[in-house]
Amino acid sequence: MRRGPAAGLPLAALLVLLLAGGCAPRPGNAEIEAMGVRAAQARQPEALARLRAWAGAGNAVAQRELALALLRDPPRWSEGLAWLGKAARAADSEAAYLLGEASRLGRYGLRPDAGAARPWLERAARSGHADAALALARLWLNGEGVATADDAEGLRWLQAASRGGNAQAMFLLSQAYVQGRGTAPSPTLARHWLEAAADQHHPAAIQAYALALQNGDLGLAVNASLADELLAEAAAERHNRWNAR
Repeated sequence: MRRGPAAGLPLAALLVLLLAGGCAPRPGNAEIEAMGVRAAQARQPEALARLRAWAGAGNAVAQRELALALLRDPPRWSEGLAWLGKAARAADSEAAYLLGEASRLGRYGLRPDAGAARPWLERAARSGHADAALALARLWLNGEGVATADDAEGLRWLQAASRGGNAQAMFLLSQAYVQGRGTAPSPTLARHWLEAAADQHHPAAIQAYALALQNGDLGLAVNASLADELLAEAAAERHNRWNAR
């Protein structure tokens, strides 16, 4: 029997040929991420092969998911970081954030380097990635990876992260308005962001709000009974988060 030109090719190569020839529909992000779960957690070779095909065809989300699957295996860290960099340069904000955090924290064999992390975090934060904005705010507030600490710049990124829905950023922004760090003190804005963080079940924010109720701070009327309820809620939230680890 005659063998065609594609006979004997590995599955990943066949998939690349099919995608390049337009023989397969373009996958959606949800399908790619589901395939990423199969490749990373279930360690399914066919899922990894399909991710390689999509990544090789230039799909940034597939490049990121392929990277995450490879980064679960230490011998493949170098390849995983290379794919993560490709995804980040292709404007995948999650990939840029993950690469920035890997650089900042020294993951996957990298040396901890806040200066190397900052451009990737900036790239992600400017695309609206709230977690990246929070990480970037911390660099500016702590003077890490920058020439000198800058509270005003840190505040700007805390605001961006808070607007993006990050509860930790909301809590830190509230504290900045209490302390007047990077801005004039504002009890009104401090209360606004503290309430927003508490509404997202942030334990430290719930506790801080309870203490404000006890003491009548931030323009709140003293309410000892509600403060006690919230302190109990904060303790329960901490317990639940600890058990969920």
